[in-house]
Amino acid sequence: MNTTRGAQARGLWMRAVPFTALRALLFFAAQHPEGLRAKDLDAIAGQLRTSAGKPPARTTRYHYRNVLLGLKILERRGERYFVRRNDPLVEDLLLALRPEESELTPEERRCFAELVLRNPDCQEHFFSLFADGEPLTDLERFVAQGQPVAWRVLPKSSKAVPESSPETSQSQKRPRRKRRKPAWLPVRIWNLVSNRERLLTTEGERQALLYGIRYWARDELGFIDETFLERYGNVMFPVEMEGPTPDPRVIRFLQERLAPGQEWTTFSLRELTAELCPALKIPVRRFFATLRALHRAHPSWIVWVPTSPFIAAFTAASTFEEQLQLRSYFRDERGRYISHFWAHERLREVEPPRGRRRSFPSDGRGSRRVQRRS
Repeated sequence: MNTTRGAQARGLWMRAVPFTALRALLFFAAQHPEGLRAKDLDAIAGQLRTSAGKPPARTTRYHYRNVLLGLKILERRGERYFVRRNDPLVEDLLLALRPEESELTPEERRCFAELVLRNPDCQEHFFSLFADGEPLTDLERFVAQGQPVAWRVLPKSSKAVPESSPETSQSQKRPRRKRRKPAWLPVRIWNLVSNRERLLTTEGERQALLYGIRYWARDELGFIDETFLERYGNVMFPVEMEGPTPDPRVIRFLQERLAPGQEWTTFSLRELTAELCPALKIPVRRFFATLRALHRAHPSWIVWVPTSPFIAAFTAASTFEEQLQLRSYFRDERGRYISHFWAHERLREVEPPRGRRRSFPSDGRGSRRVQRRS
């Protein structure tokens, strides 16, 4: 617990918690204007279930309460916890609460996102890296003006983690000691435009920033997304929380990049994802869903180039990095990893859908096989 208290003192109280659990606790607390004791909130949290279908552990229940405090949704007065109803944004969240829903509604996600973004600790330790100057504490401005930020686990250095030499004689070896938990490797996070950076060197920093705030913004609330590029590592960027699928801007983006005067244009999916998604502020999954819709409607105009998982994550130095790299790969309807695709010049004939249409008119071509360019 000392480590946890030390992290809190440095403003590193963020942890990977589901916001549906925070919603449930907030909904309960809102029904008790007289305030609640810690054990009351803990009892309600104990009735929730994790993704594995089990009650949350005691430490997890503590983090639920602590995150609500850190986000300034709850406040503590003496031994009791109260909802901060004098905060307009908290009041907006209370009005938006839909605890009967299995997932957060768009309005709930928006309110939580605004609370996370404006939080001074979250800004200082994480979101300030996305800005070039003035802090971006408003969701709309953050999405519109936020810059891409990369992060990479730095390689293990001989000085940081000394290893015994194979030439050491048996008599020189020290008595075997109990194996310790391996130290966290440093992580570099930096703005790809301004090159401003932060180095994470402790477990508390990684838990709070990579598995706390980053997880909230990417997985729980959906206002940043992430892809992988070998030359940088993992690249994060702000994205819209809602939008049409298929996305007409993706189609126009592809049409503008078709090689003039050539029948076929080759696209690297990784490079295209890293260029298109930050530029259009759209999530990777929406880009991929638009590609799949295009392929279903025009199978003879888009040809996938598959690769093996081994080749797809060839540069990964660990299982952890391999999972990160494969996570950002496009997979077709057959589950294959797709590294590139060929787009026919007739893709220019496709009219981007308007509004929120979810399909394209077919081109009437049934064949998936086309003559490949040499």
